[in-house]
Amino acid sequence: MRFVSTTVFGAALSLSTPAAAQQRCFDFAALAAPTRSTAEAMLLAASDGEGLYTLAGGLKPVSSDLGGVTIPMDSTARASALDSLSRLRAAASALRCGELEAHVLEYAATFARPDGTRYRSADTYIVHRASLRREIQRQRVFWDSIGVTAETPAADVIDRVERAPRAQRWRGYGYLFGYPKEAVDFFVEAGEQQARGGEFVRRDFRRIETFRKYPEREGAPPTLSSFVYAVPLNAPESDADRALRAAAAPIHQAYVERRARFLGPQGSGIAALWREALARGSEGATNNAADPFAAPRPTLAALRAASAPRIDGRLDDAVWQTATPVTDFHVVRPDYARESRHTTRVRLLYDEEYLYVAAEMRLPQGRGAIRVRDLRREFDFSENENFSVTIGPLGDRRTAYQFSATPYGAQRDVQAFDGGDKENENWDALWHVRTEVTDSAWTAEFALPWATMRYAPAGTTWDVNFLRNARHALETSAWAPFPRQLSSYRLTFAGAVAGIQPPPARPSVRVRPYTLASSAQLGRATIATRGAVGGEVIWAPNANSAVDFTVRTDFAQADADRQVVNLERFSVFFPERRQFFLQNADVLGVWAPPGALRRAAILLADDRARLRRDAGPCRRRGAVRVPQCDDHARRDDDATGGVQGRWCGDLRRAARQPIHGRIRAPWRHDDRAPR
Repeated sequence: MRFVSTTVFGAALSLSTPAAAQQRCFDFAALAAPTRSTAEAMLLAASDGEGLYTLAGGLKPVSSDLGGVTIPMDSTARASALDSLSRLRAAASALRCGELEAHVLEYAATFARPDGTRYRSADTYIVHRASLRREIQRQRVFWDSIGVTAETPAADVIDRVERAPRAQRWRGYGYLFGYPKEAVDFFVEAGEQQARGGEFVRRDFRRIETFRKYPEREGAPPTLSSFVYAVPLNAPESDADRALRAAAAPIHQAYVERRARFLGPQGSGIAALWREALARGSEGATNNAADPFAAPRPTLAALRAASAPRIDGRLDDAVWQTATPVTDFHVVRPDYARESRHTTRVRLLYDEEYLYVAAEMRLPQGRGAIRVRDLRREFDFSENENFSVTIGPLGDRRTAYQFSATPYGAQRDVQAFDGGDKENENWDALWHVRTEVTDSAWTAEFALPWATMRYAPAGTTWDVNFLRNARHALETSAWAPFPRQLSSYRLTFAGAVAGIQPPPARPSVRVRPYTLASSAQLGRATIATRGAVGGEVIWAPNANSAVDFTVRTDFAQADADRQVVNLERFSVFFPERRQFFLQNADVLGVWAPPGALRRAAILLADDRARLRRDAGPCRRRGAVRVPQCDDHARRDDDATGGVQGRWCGDLRRAARQPIHGRIRAPWRHDDRAPR
């Protein structure tokens, strides 16, 4: 579970109030003296108790215990109680500042005293609106069940919880008060069990430090804080418990220090304390907005692994504990935010064979929050929960590789160029990933072979970014934030992995052979038997060169085109699926006039585009020129002025020899020396 805290009291205020609004922040001057005293007492009660964690940025969306009133049902004392209730409402209306506001709730239930008189009660709640909206979005399924949305006014939210059926009322208050989900589940289950059997369910309690303390028993000194929630008996402290305690500690410490100064003999009071704190927090939040154009580039130091981790998705290898974790993820979609509410932890290692990445994605709502549409490879990024690694190993900030995985192990890999202006989603690399899903998180371990990527031989700093798509929350977060209108392949906004030392590039060879055989019979007699052997060889002599050879390419080995019923007047476009054309498509572009590919002619692709980087200008060259030439094609094209005959003639004159058969030999080389 992730808790967002504030820059004022140890974590980040979600306030951005104009100066005029700040002047009205906790403005009690216009109140009558009795009402002003009530408002100051309520604000002090909230600050000294659990309300501190609502005031200081919304660690708790809602807090009570500010002040209340008992309303007798008999007429003799009722008038005085109603006067107190009216004063309480007037004081609550002044407890406002930015995202903070207070409301008085009259409980629907009536209670009986031992003497038989009946009464109702009213209580005051302090609400952090932004935190409340986040909580409603986080537990959307529950809030939908009682008719609450993120736009529902805070007073109506509290009222609907109070009037909901018993189990929903308990759960609603648990979420409003910021308790961990495991504690809320236990509280509801224990309450239902006690209601059915009449026997109290024993439990333990977690207490978060507050200034105000209560005695453990009558006559004992006050030692117990007022922020408390129940957990199962003898339950060990969970990650959510530790996260809540860690987020609360700096808030409490800062408040204690400020309280001594503002509430001492020469202090200016509790309202002045909060006006100053919230004004500074608002200024800090504005200055530290998650603007990707102004955000500093994050850097991670690469660490060589002492031993190779076991790729099983569990992250329990001791070697992972030696790597520095990355946890600062920023929301990039739908809106910028400095911190994501979904905790993500990433570690990176490498050795002579692989680049390793381990990622842990926390699930505040449990495994039921995972949204995965299917298990196919090359899944849709936006429609599936996934984690991605984007790498720019060439140092040109133009060429990117992205590797993605869903919680159930589906893989996706993409080559991207020029910040995503061009993508090759049909690229299928050889890499490994294993995942595991638990009740509180899902984890992934990547092993990316060096041979899968081309990288600059002398480069020790790579462009890298980590992304998480939390589909259930419609949130995309990244380690290095980038403008939401741009692609995650835009390496100019990526972070840096420094000190990485990949092994020298080794020549690699991939072979994809095939054999075909066919036999035709007429009756008992075999009238035709045919066979064919062919395939492709992909040879990378070094990191910057690649040569593809193919003999008797069989296009029938490609995936079939999808079936489409075209009811429009426009032609249907079918994407290229043949590996013959897709391999090394980043440099070996292929185009053809109508009818040329029907003859299996592969045309010239000569890319002389120049680019710049810090080291100076460099060149990239690539070409393929192997047409399918035969006498019929030459005569047909020469007679009609066709292009294939001219290509064949040009190539024959250049080579001084005839060319026959299906042979493709594309060549690529990246010359990166300055000139």
